[in-house]
Amino acid sequence: MYYFCKKMISPKKDLVFLIILILPTSSYCMKTPCGKTGLNIPDTLHGWVSKETLHMETREALYDYIDGGAEQFISYGYAGAVSKTFEKPGEPEVRAEIFDMQDSKNAYGIFSNIRYEENAGYGQGAQYVKGALFFWKDRYFINITTIEETNETESFIRQLAEFIQDLIPEPGEKPGILKVLPIQDLDRNGILYFHHYIWLNAYHFISNDNLFFIDDETDALLARYGTADERSVLLVIHYNNTGDMEKAYNNFISQYFTGVLNTSIFQTEDDRWMGLTAEKDFIIAVFNGITEKQVRRLIQETTERIRDLSGSI
Repeated sequence: MYYFCKKMISPKKDLVFLIILILPTSSYCMKTPCGKTGLNIPDTLHGWVSKETLHMETREALYDYIDGGAEQFISYGYAGAVSKTFEKPGEPEVRAEIFDMQDSKNAYGIFSNIRYEENAGYGQGAQYVKGALFFWKDRYFINITTIEETNETESFIRQLAEFIQDLIPEPGEKPGILKVLPIQDLDRNGILYFHHYIWLNAYHFISNDNLFFIDDETDALLARYGTADERSVLLVIHYNNTGDMEKAYNNFISQYFTGVLNTSIFQTEDDRWMGLTAEKDFIIAVFNGITEKQVRRLIQETTERIRDLSGSI
């Protein structure tokens, strides 16, 4: 049941927006081997010859390989990677990177974090931009790039993508939590699946702190609704049990609001709307709502979907 309250609720304001990503070392490999990807690309393919092959089997190796970008992959369960650089006389080099993300949910997650428009037909979701193509399939995220796009490099990038996708025998499952999203007005390129709170704050800033207690054991989903000029944000978080959910729910309320929260849907100081509720072991929140009606619909439809899909998420 949801009630409308005329009283304004004021979120606590953070004065500094600073992102520092500190990841726990207990869940994923550090100095111990993560394992190899298990996908083997030949040294010669379509007239291109391999110049270098690198295996990143630890987090430290990934840090050495991706200066400043390893955290993004580690936060999604990075388990190992291989990089293969190809060359052909008179053409810029082409590099193929295959990241093993442990399971298909994480592979989808890193793809959802990087892509801004799905526009290519590779794997289970892909995007092509000038000089780069990336996609996901099963537990793998694949990134193929060149420093300069030519007719030859573009053709080889697409050939490599086809070859690699065929190396992966079966598609993987998307995160089950996607099933709870209402369809109406959903921006399908604006869905983010994640396990680390920093990605919530990067897409829609709430706080420098992890107010919802999001960690490796929670499934979190952020989805954008409406047009770019009138964008609302739906957040859904699935916890292991109702006890964890209740702790996170109560912590968010106590830390985010200056006053007593006595309603589920309310108007904020900037004349937007916000909604917050819990259902079973889920937290549902809407930020930056355009109207009370829209926020109410998003929360109600998400709640109903959670009830209907009980046990299958």
